Amino acid sequence: LQAARILLSNVDCPPYSVDLVISSPSLPGYISETKKRRHDIGVALLLTSDSEFLKDAYNLLGPQKHKTFNDYGLTALSQAVITKNDEAVSFLIENNADINAAVPPDNNAQSCALSNEFSGWSPLSWAVAFQDIFATNKLLEVGADVDEIYMIQETPLKIATMIGDSETFARLISSGSNAFSSSKCYDSLQCTIRNLGSPSALAVAAAFGRREFVSIMLSQS
Repeated sequence: LQAARILLSNVDCPPYSVDLVISSPSLPGYISETKKRRHDIGVALLLTSDSEFLKDAYNLLGPQKHKTFNDYGLTALSQAVITKNDEAVSFLIENNADINAAVPPDNNAQSCALSNEFSGWSPLSWAVAFQDIFATNKLLEVGADVDEIYMIQETPLKIATMIGDSETFARLISSGSNAFSSSKCYDSLQCTIRNLGSPSALAVAAAFGRREFVSIMLSQS
């Protein structure tokens, strides 16, 4: 465990907060932009979970209706998860929402106001972070990604490990999460100050002293 603390930065600190205000930034003149207003109204209609408003919402959101982001890089599904609107989560999934649409990286054309630390966080990532069992199970049931290259920061398994959520941790392991994958760059010749990344779930478990998690992950190897 001490070796892990030496290798991993900031491991003696608790996981950073994922509290988030969903409302859009108040910038002069920004609120009057037609495109943004159409988006906000469309998402608001989706979050009502009322099928009568579905067509109107899609018309407002346009051709990218299943993968449209707000100023924070969040889709309607991610917003429903964060606000623990289980009814909207079910409604959106049933109506073909993109279950893997993640917060875009800051070098993306769709860069957002949300901290780069959350780049690559999918609806499942938020569900795990907020310990929303309903949303987590619902997303896993419909095949949400547990490990993918777009998850440039933490995977859902790493988040569950940091939080110490044993139930979700076990569910993610049984769903095929990779305990050994890392997006951290350890090559000083290739790394830049912008290369954040995340160590493997196994390293995170060791750093936080979660011996039971470590044993489970090693038994899966």
